[in-house]
Amino acid sequence: MYKSIARTCISIQKNCGKLIVILLVVAMLSLALPGESQAVLFNRKISQELPAFGDVPNRSSGEAVFSPDGQYVVFVADRENDEMFELYSVQRKGGEPVKLNPPLVNGGNVNLFRISPDCKYVVYIADQEKDDVDELFSVPIEGGEVVRLNNPLSAGSNVEHDFDITPNSLGVVYRVDQDQDGGAELYGNWITGGAPVKLNGNLEDTQNVIDFRITPNNLGVVFKANRVGGGMINLYANWITGGTPVRINPDIGAFNVDKYVISPNSQVVVFELKSIVGDARLLYRALITGESPIKLHQSLSMYLFAISSDGSRVVYITKEQVYLTNNLYSTPIGGGDVTQLNDPQTSGDGVETFKFASDGGQWVVYRADPAIDYVYELFSVAISGGTPIRLNPPLQSGRSVETYRITPNRLGVVYTADQEQDDVLELFSAPVAGGAVHKLNPALATGGDVSRIFHILPNNLGVVYTANQDDNEANELYVASILGGSVLKLNGALVEGGGVTSSGVDVSSDSQAVVYRADQEVDEKFELFITIEGLEMYLPLLVRQE
Repeated sequence: MYKSIARTCISIQKNCGKLIVILLVVAMLSLALPGESQAVLFNRKISQELPAFGDVPNRSSGEAVFSPDGQYVVFVADRENDEMFELYSVQRKGGEPVKLNPPLVNGGNVNLFRISPDCKYVVYIADQEKDDVDELFSVPIEGGEVVRLNNPLSAGSNVEHDFDITPNSLGVVYRVDQDQDGGAELYGNWITGGAPVKLNGNLEDTQNVIDFRITPNNLGVVFKANRVGGGMINLYANWITGGTPVRINPDIGAFNVDKYVISPNSQVVVFELKSIVGDARLLYRALITGESPIKLHQSLSMYLFAISSDGSRVVYITKEQVYLTNNLYSTPIGGGDVTQLNDPQTSGDGVETFKFASDGGQWVVYRADPAIDYVYELFSVAISGGTPIRLNPPLQSGRSVETYRITPNRLGVVYTADQEQDDVLELFSAPVAGGAVHKLNPALATGGDVSRIFHILPNNLGVVYTANQDDNEANELYVASILGGSVLKLNGALVEGGGVTSSGVDVSSDSQAVVYRADQEVDEKFELFITIEGLEMYLPLLVRQE
């Protein structure tokens, strides 16, 4: 998308010493920046015409999503019947949306969907056959035969909404309360359908599955479970094809398993044990087979922990007993010396969140308030320890960094903050290793703000964001150079009162297209629009050689 700023609208090619001029016939949106070549963007309605009652809903099931290859957009809308939300796919290059679900029962809706990593299937939950009975279905992304993945359910039973697709796109794992009242059990099936396989076995302590994760190698599942009606919460692993679950956490008394993560190589699980009689929190690691459990840390709380992408270390935020502030630590995943990563803090909240950066996750970027209580700033530090680097300029009292993301190449960070004006959020970028901070948005309209939600282009060159930048009354969509200086508006002209919804934006994997939800043409009628780089869509007009 962003490289279109540096392209011209006319491509001139040499052919046998003569010139063939290819005129790019453009329509709709054409933007130019001072001192830059003209950029050509196409903006059109990808949901096509909706009836008077039709809308694309503002909920997780209704947010338009590109397929991982960027060639399809999948969305939910009531295109045929008022308040009956159905599932559609449409090719990015254009065409009529294809309805993916069969006719729904009276009162039925598609409630949630996910696209398989290989872009071939859409898996969705809908009360498709019985009203208020949510079931799980799979359908080819271009349309075709719909397959139910769960066993038939009776009234009162439902597939839970936390289903997941295996990384290799071959299987789907889901929770469902089909076998007993008051407890969800764990099942798996092929994405193309077949006989579901029960994954939580028949152990009494695994009757109620609370949540689960699929291992990165596609071979297993890790899940948290207890008895129906209560009991200790334990952590189990099983093959994705079924079998007898193995308990992972050690039996050390009155502790429930709380959070857990699986290592990138699928061999180790790091988990938190929470005392049911006191305040103690224990951080453990164990092999996925339950062998070799090691206690990594003990404290009053364990707010967040994660394994580095190379699997070598565990980083975690914990609250210590003396000052009751959150601090950031790192330790080898196999156990060993614990290193505090942030400067010791005795007041304020301390470290709030962190994200890994650089290859292998060898740097950590975190948000904390070390200088002034509750003034949150961004810092980076080596995962093995060292002197933290503040990434933003010093902030005045009452100001803070709000949200932040690491660039796909893990070398930079983009963040929102009221860095220059109190209570006016703007967008900035900085290198992870420290250096010049770039402001990405231009001056905002009086009372304007940049949304906390933004998207970094996969090619690392730009940032897509929404803001009431030109008009305080209109939230619009923009793309900015990640180094600042150049900004393009991506939405078409808005009707009076119209705007782009911040949560309904997605960027294609090739960085060439953005889809968004807006009441662009009719106030309070929300539809889907797409903006595509002009060089991708044009009618070629060849000038005949003389």
